[in-house]
Amino acid sequence: MLDAFRRELTEIVWIARWKQYKVVEFVDATRGALLFDLTEADAVTDRLNGAAEHPEVLANVRACVREHGRGGMHLALPDAARQG
Repeated sequence: MLDAFRRELTEIVWIARWKQYKVVEFVDATRGALLFDLTEADAVTDRLNGAAEHPEVLANVRACVREHGRGGMHLALPDAARQG
């Protein structure tokens, strides 16, 4: 199980927190990003991936990562960033 977890981690480009959202971006772009609204009780599950419902939030977080990311993997973006 630990080996599977390590493989999964190597597939992640970055994880970013912005406002109440957390986004996970993968190396394989066809896999699609995960977007979670952390105000939801069970937000961090594949079942509650909000990327399709909130493309504007996903686009904003990606823009913030380009602007503020500086190559890190775990990013806490400023709440005031981009305000898309």
